[in-house]
Amino acid sequence: LLDNRPDLVLFGPMMTDFAWPFLKLKIPMIYLNYTLISYFKTSVPPVYSKIIPGKRNGVFSRLRNFFAWSRLFAADMLVDSYLLMMRKLAFGFSSFPSHIKMAKQHGARIRRTEYIQRIDLPEMITCPYEFEFPWIKQSNSLCYIGSSVFPQRKEPPFYWGGIDKEKPIVYCTLGSY
Repeated sequence: LLDNRPDLVLFGPMMTDFAWPFLKLKIPMIYLNYTLISYFKTSVPPVYSKIIPGKRNGVFSRLRNFFAWSRLFAADMLVDSYLLMMRKLAFGFSSFPSHIKMAKQHGARIRRTEYIQRIDLPEMITCPYEFEFPWIKQSNSLCYIGSSVFPQRKEPPFYWGGIDKEKPIVYCTLGSY
């Protein structure tokens, strides 16, 4: 990194553990995100909860959403504590500070999303803005680049002759849940 200082680093939003050397060297970073991420907001429940947002957003609804986010954050804190302990055991007790301490050391902020603590960085999202949650406001730190389809891509047709028609097909792709 010191010899070949990159001008910019693209990160997946789940890769916070790998960002610290770039942050320390003040190398600009941007997330390249293939999903829409929700941040804490009492007007909406976290995506992973079983709560279906209602049309009315009264006190009861906001309180229910707050507790859903709180449960999620409590579970995350347990996982974060476990991971921190494992890192300390693997790399030495004094050598692995928490994400929050490391962010403060390097002048960065940490944001909690519905499934991970991550550095607050500008973000390119591979969805159009129209797919975004309605409570997310457009900002200078979010750039919706669309679906990134390459229409001139040429691939040979898939050979279906080797597929057993009696068995079900399961389709998996990056970014699917």
